[in-house]
Amino acid sequence: MLLLISLSACSNSGLGRDPTGDTAVPELSFCPWVGTWELGSFECAGFVYDDWYLDYESARLKIKDDGESGCDVELVLIGADCRETEAIRWLVPEELLGLPETTDSTSTTALAEVEVEVEYDGISKCNPDECVFGDNDQAVCLVGDRAGGNDIWTIQLADGVLSVTDSDLNGGHIRDTAPGCPLDVVMSFDLDG
Repeated sequence: MLLLISLSACSNSGLGRDPTGDTAVPELSFCPWVGTWELGSFECAGFVYDDWYLDYESARLKIKDDGESGCDVELVLIGADCRETEAIRWLVPEELLGLPETTDSTSTTALAEVEVEVEYDGISKCNPDECVFGDNDQAVCLVGDRAGGNDIWTIQLADGVLSVTDSDLNGGHIRDTAPGCPLDVVMSFDLDG
């Protein structure tokens, strides 16, 4: 009987537990692509799409963990006379929730190619107000425009390059910037810094 009491006391003594007493659950990441990404190329069907550069000079993705189930994303389109910021939300597939934030494709193979559901919150900034991109894009930048709707984008991280593919041939927010491209539109980004 004495042996049973001793074993019970040892199992409840705290032996084998964290000596600091810290029982907090480590924070999970819901967005593995956090960072500011600068456009490296804009492609249509695997080829650089020069027509896009007639209206736009560059683009930027600012990605933050939303703390729930994905990423809060700002897509910034930059032209000679216009800068537009659109708020977007990426819903990350459940199997990726909790993976560490990464910008290195070698750190986890699960990030090789991921489909994310995209929710559009609309244009949040226009600089200057109601600006227009180039001569070919007659759409005026209006705060609140393009809100609503969903899409599926493919996100791929390889060799430090984050590629975003919009395959929806019926339109989509990235595709709308390249109306002359009848196939997949791919924006490839390099981590800034």
